[in-house]
Amino acid sequence: MNKKVALSVLSATVFASMAASAFAAPKSGLYIGGNVDKYYSMNTLLGGMSSSALDQFSTEIGSAGFSNLIYVDFDGKGASIAEIMSATDFDSVKKDLTADKFEGVYSNIKADGSADGTYDPRNDAIDTPTGDLKVESVSAINAAKLTINFTQEMDATSVTTPANYLLDGVDLGQTAWGLSASDFKLSTDKKSVTINLKLNKALTNNKQYRLQVTKAVTNKAGQAIPAYDQFFNFADSAAPTVTTTAYTEADTTFTINFSEPLAANANTKVKVYDENNNDITGSLVSIASTQDKITVAASSLTAGKTYRVVMQGATDLSGNYFAGNKVEYTFKKEAVDTTKPTVVSLDAVSTKVVRAVFSEPVFIGAASKIAEVSLDGEDLSATPGAPTTTAVTAAANLTAAGNAVDVNGDGKTWDIAVVASGGTGLTGLHTVALTKVFDLQNNEIAAAYSKLVQFNADTTAPAVVSSTTAGTKLFLTVDEDATLAGATAITVLTPESVETSATVTPAYDNGNKKVVVIDLGATASKAGAYTVTLPKGLISDASGNSKAYTVSANFSPADTGKPTLYMTGSPATIDAGAVVQGTGNNIITVRFSEPVSATALDVNNYTVNGQKVFKSAVFTNSTKDTVKLTLNDNAISASGDLLVGVSGVADVAGNVMDAVTTIESLKENTAPTIASAKITSSTTITLTFSEAVTSGTASTGVIDEDDFNVYVAGSKVALASGASVANGVGANTLVLTLAAPITDLSKAIEVEASADSDVVDADKAGSGAAATGNALASGKVTVTQ
Repeated sequence: MNKKVALSVLSATVFASMAASAFAAPKSGLYIGGNVDKYYSMNTLLGGMSSSALDQFSTEIGSAGFSNLIYVDFDGKGASIAEIMSATDFDSVKKDLTADKFEGVYSNIKADGSADGTYDPRNDAIDTPTGDLKVESVSAINAAKLTINFTQEMDATSVTTPANYLLDGVDLGQTAWGLSASDFKLSTDKKSVTINLKLNKALTNNKQYRLQVTKAVTNKAGQAIPAYDQFFNFADSAAPTVTTTAYTEADTTFTINFSEPLAANANTKVKVYDENNNDITGSLVSIASTQDKITVAASSLTAGKTYRVVMQGATDLSGNYFAGNKVEYTFKKEAVDTTKPTVVSLDAVSTKVVRAVFSEPVFIGAASKIAEVSLDGEDLSATPGAPTTTAVTAAANLTAAGNAVDVNGDGKTWDIAVVASGGTGLTGLHTVALTKVFDLQNNEIAAAYSKLVQFNADTTAPAVVSSTTAGTKLFLTVDEDATLAGATAITVLTPESVETSATVTPAYDNGNKKVVVIDLGATASKAGAYTVTLPKGLISDASGNSKAYTVSANFSPADTGKPTLYMTGSPATIDAGAVVQGTGNNIITVRFSEPVSATALDVNNYTVNGQKVFKSAVFTNSTKDTVKLTLNDNAISASGDLLVGVSGVADVAGNVMDAVTTIESLKENTAPTIASAKITSSTTITLTFSEAVTSGTASTGVIDEDDFNVYVAGSKVALASGASVANGVGANTLVLTLAAPITDLSKAIEVEASADSDVVDADKAGSGAAATGNALASGKVTVTQ
């Protein structure tokens, strides 16, 4: 790879993100994967690296590959350098990163290039893409435009299928609504879809509608969205506005463009007046089929004269009038400018297509004609003699010779097919000439533009720039527009090292011909690392170049199964190790059937005998399938068979478990206390406990003076060997003997369990066995007489 390009992109991204954030997130920096596995924090990148460290950094970037370089911004969002390079800006591709985006543990690199421990970003990455998959919001932009926002990237086909939506109980593909896929527009980030309703079937103002989104709508990974069924109120009181006006000399029209569709009769509300204030409207005014543009035909009007256009009483589809109920503009029938258009450049982009860049937008005339073109002095049929030019017509594709596509949508840059897509491409030098080019003010190009153009034979197959996965789908970004084969057999090596074949039909990602989607379906039924081999011919370019591709990628198929408590056996039942109370009785661990999300750390999702009794929850392993719960003090007052309930816990795919209750034998966690401490002589203190206690140390453990501290006037005093109680024997009292007698009862005397105390209640008394009762409560107790 070109490491200079990567460094340039990284530098631009870092400084652009600095402008948008005032603080550094812990995860920010560059992660170099591949065979490098190093992490450069933002502090290291910006803190002045040594020259040797910079050389090392540059070499590592050069060896890793674009897709193995992950940049994380100050806000914790990020993208691969490959994604950043293919986008117009960083913000358009950065996102919350899931753990599978990182390769594992990275060495943490300091400014001098040496390693300072390791960092595993997967621990800080989110479990699932931002937010659970759901409909986030629904809004009506106007009476004919409805936008549905989702929390995740959506599948382009399912989200634009009319039958997957119902409005007032009728799917949008039915006659009542009459929509097709072309009426749906998926946003660039694939997180929202705008539905363009038929103008004669628009929403009624101040009416409530029921919108249903079915489970047939899926996200990019193929996971079905939870069914959505909600009412929304459509209320539109916003006045329509004028967005632009223009007089175009090329077709002698004056146009007024509006912010939204108007009522169908809006053109009847328009009057045209001449300089003498005479109404000359007649049949000059028309309204576009989209009802958001009014056109005044000026071909019959006198050149050089000024005309006034007045619209009163027009409304939008909801009946809202324009501000002041009036729109008024004037125009003069003459060219706004007289500058002739020029050809800025004309070059071959393939063996069949040239790209012409003009100095200004060109006029699209009758039959969509924008120019005339000749090739080596003849028309594009290459037939000697008249005609010698072919009409260049604006089109949606470059299938036919003479078709032209507006590259940027601004009317200035056009790709023109000089050879039909099925024809033989050109090589060598050929003269291409353009004539009959007009700008919007009807100024014609001064003279034919002719250039000797070099056509180079294309012998290079498309190259894969990056690859990503979502569910069972493999997304390949290639460096040129791809031509895709139909159903094709491919080879797949599964995570179990089993080689199998699958038949796939490649598709474009939302119409983007540089992103190819390969859906492995059931072949990628398990999560893990796959190697996918695509045969030559599946992906090719416009010149027919193709090759075989081998791609290694991690797949995480869409998970629709709900988690449960850990189960074993056939039929499966809750395992004895699913709910376990730990030593000390204050800890209960819960094991699930699969990794779960942060919902498992919500203590409100767990109950004992119907009561919420836990104060904290943490995962016990990196797999995140086991949770350690800490009971509130004195939460369980009596040992026995208790009902443990678990609900509301979701797996990493967002599937929520069914609530479950299991009977578990749990021990009470009420800690014994020193109920009283009395001085019974100048050298003895008798302790009385709230319940029978014993030692928690196995075999020879005893309760004695080492388990307690005594303080006189705040100073710790020594204890002599005192009475002891052998392990396994419950005791309600204990006498402590002081090494020196107490001489002043006016001084405060206090006693407490020592830090090394192993005194527990006699919950599990048994000679020769370690007690697993509740530890004696800490805290000082005042000794009384």
